[in-house]
Amino acid sequence: MATRESAPKNGVRAWFGYRDYEFAGPDGVSLVSLPYVREPPQGDSLHKVLFSSNELPGFAWGSGLAWSPCGRYVLFDYSPDRLNLTRETSVLDLVSASFCSLPQYLNASRLEFPNVFVSTGQGEAVAYVFTGAERWQSAA
Repeated sequence: MATRESAPKNGVRAWFGYRDYEFAGPDGVSLVSLPYVREPPQGDSLHKVLFSSNELPGFAWGSGLAWSPCGRYVLFDYSPDRLNLTRETSVLDLVSASFCSLPQYLNASRLEFPNVFVSTGQGEAVAYVFTGAERWQSAA
């Protein structure tokens, strides 16, 4: 049985890993399921990403997700390749059923779309801002 969590409404990253999870979005209705798949030799657990009858190719790394307060976008660490297991920072658009990987991996602490934040010694800093030029891939 999956552990059911509510994503923080302020966009802060919530940890998950090593078993099945379901996260409810800020509206309390939207749902992202993260069934556990396996653990690689080194690293966090790997999970499928299921939402609205869709499944992303690849895996989410079991290290956490951040759900934007607007309820539309979900950020997580992602591996598009089930064999190579690279680690990317990706954002899922639940409305358009598409996702986008950022140009570089970020250990993101919070998502408040269009801004992705990282923790610093002085608090938080914006590490990436979506401009509309990103390449989104269909998840449907």
